[in-house]
Amino acid sequence: MSDETRIPKRITISLSKRVAVALRELAEREFRGPREQAAYILEQALLGEGVQDVCVGPSEVSEEG
Repeated sequence: MSDETRIPKRITISLSKRVAVALRELAEREFRGPREQAAYILEQALLGEGVQDVCVGPSEVSEEG
């Protein structure tokens, strides 16, 4: 089994109220649902053109597969 097949397709991230509101407002402006907006933001941050190396520190993330 390759590493790619073990990557979860769904993750749960706890957001502060401030961040959740900002995500919802941005999603509304861009005609997306909040989940789709979060996925788009992550995709752009991690795979977008001109993106430098991403350094991710420890965090409390619950993975659901």
